[in-house]
Amino acid sequence: MEDEDLLRSTFEKYINKRCRGEISNLLNATEDLIHYGVKIDVSQLGESEDTDAAQILLDNPIAVLPLLDDAIIEAQISLKKGNPEFENCKVK
Repeated sequence: MEDEDLLRSTFEKYINKRCRGEISNLLNATEDLIHYGVKIDVSQLGESEDTDAAQILLDNPIAVLPLLDDAIIEAQISLKKGNPEFENCKVK
């Protein structure tokens, strides 16, 4: 559990730093039934945040991708807080 929290935190830092525009696009998207994606550059993740997290993602994507999804949701919630432009937007 502690390792999962550390990975989730690392992913959140990366997403907030490198994917802000994509997170804004997610919040502004009007279709709720479509699956949206966020491009994650694993080499950038390894360089900028944590090489272990990048390697763990590559080694075990089935177990780690849900943590990345959680981090993307948290990034949307974080961006939405205190930003009136996203007040009526839904987290996807």
